[in-house]
Parts: sequence; C-alpha cells; structure tokens
Amino acid sequence: MEHGRHLVGRPVSRINKVINPGDYESFYQYVDLTGIGAIKFDVRLGAQPSGAFEHVEAAFLVDGAVLWTRNVAGVYLDQQVNVAALTGYHCVEMRNMAVDGGTFTMAYWTQWDNLRLIEKPKTVPAVITLDPDTLYLHCPGKWIVCYIELPAEYDVNNIDEATVTLQDIPAYLGNEGWGKPSCNKSKVVDHDHNGLKERIVRFDMDAVQALVQPPEAIVTVKGHLADKTPFEGSATVKVVDKLAELKAKMEAFKAKIQGMKDKCDDEKHGRWDVKDVRDKIKDAVDKIKDNVKDEDDKGARKK
Repeated sequence: MEHGRHLVGRPVSRINKVINPGDYESFYQYVDLTGIGAIKFDVRLGAQPSGAFEHVEAAFLVDGAVLWTRNVAGVYLDQQVNVAALTGYHCVEMRNMAVDGGTFTMAYWTQWDNLRLIEKPKTVPAVITLDPDTLYLHCPGKWIVCYIELPAEYDVNNIDEATVTLQDIPAYLGNEGWGKPSCNKSKVVDHDHNGLKERIVRFDMDAVQALVQPPEAIVTVKGHLADKTPFEGSATVKVVDKLAELKAKMEAFKAKIQGMKDKCDDEKHGRWDVKDVRDKIKDAVDKIKDNVKDEDDKGARKK
C-alpha cells in the first residue's frame, strides 16, 4: 500500500557564487518508517536559464546516508529507496550537492515531488503439511514432500518455487517436471481434500535430518509469490533415532550385567564370581549324572 505525500522542493545552486565540492542545499523531514518497506519519489534535474546539468548531483539520504543519486538532466519518475530495515523516526533528506568547485554562470536545480511511503507487504499465513511427518534418522530417504496451502484469496500457482525454503534449505529445483520452479498440473493438488489447493515442493531428506533432533521438531517453510508477497507457515514432525535408542538399550544391558557381577562379588555372597557359579553348577550336574549312572548299574545287576 502507498501513502502519498505531495512534496515539492527545489534546491538551487547560486549563480556567480563560489561553490566548494560537498556544498549543498537541502530540505528534510523526520518520518516514522515503522512498517515501511520503501520510499518512492519523482525528481527533475535541470539548469537555468538553460544548458546541461553539471557540477552538482541530486541525492536522497536517510539519516545522512546516501541511498540514491543522479547527475544527468532529466525527469526521473517512480524512483525508490529501500528502508525495510528501519523502524521509528528517521531523517529523510533531499539534497542538491556540488561535486565540483568554482563559480558558475548557471543555476543547477533539482525539483522533488510526490514522495510516497510504501508499506511492507503483509506475510500470508500458509498451512504446511510434510510427508513423511515422522523422520527416522540414519535411515535412507531421498525427499521430504511439502504441501503448501494458502488462504482462498491467494493462488498457489503464483508461488515462486525458487524462493521457497525450509529452515533455509532451498526447495529442490531440477530438470524433472516436478522439480522446475514454474508451476504445472502435477504440482497442484488438494492433498487434504478441504477444497483448497496445495502446491507441492520437495526438500532433500539428508539436509533436513541434519537439522532436527528427537523427539520432535518445528520447521518453518517460507517463500514469495510472483508479486513478491511473502508467505510463511510451520509444521511439527516427529523425530526418531533408532540407532541412539539401540545404543541406549545396549548401555542399559551392560549396566545390568555389571550390576549382577557386582552382586556376585559382594562379600555377603561369598565373593562369588560368574566363573565360580558356573563351576559349582557344573559340579552339581556331574554329581547328578554320576548318581543316575550308579542307579542304572544297580538296576542292571539285579536283572
């Protein structure tokens, strides 16, 4: 959205007056730039009574920093400077500044008009669905498929796929039909059957797995439409690390075995160790076998 301010200024260099490089005439105003993405303006450069525009330049500044300059006569419409990073009040200034020193027989002037403050575009909320929605770390996989749904008043066909990222990981772009940044029928579906279309993009599985940790992670998908309108949405994925779980089970098993050994080594249990227990069991088994053999021999003699 544009907020226009009709502003006419005409700084003029003086005729037959000594001018030093860096001298300037200007006008300025403090402007609240909160929520403003850019400042647009029109400007005309000329000389009086006639002739080329020279020895000076037109400059547009914010807080003393030069963001725009011109030094050739003419009319410049819809000029723009980016102020998206600024908030609060800042000094907006327009100058007619000398680049050469001397005494000039003509006046060089700049006429500024139609100053406009351009609001930052609103971020469109997106509904993000990921497939798979559970990631198994260390398991093979090529892609994570992402479905991007926008509100009904926006067309997912207008998503610029070259701008889409998941946690700063760019969407895959390739020679495949589904990998090209332009839209086609195979990339627009109603995945959740709610009457709103989703745009399909894919992200590299390994790159995403490298960013997440169990038990779950919230990932953010961002991008722009063709007209530069931004959109953003998030999704939660479950994260499972089977290798880490197996290692934990092995460590628990080792600890259990160690506990059993420690118990056998305890003084109140006769300082038995595993070998002692095994030997005692073997001796008992041998005695049982001998007893059985003796009983068999006795039975055979009776017969």
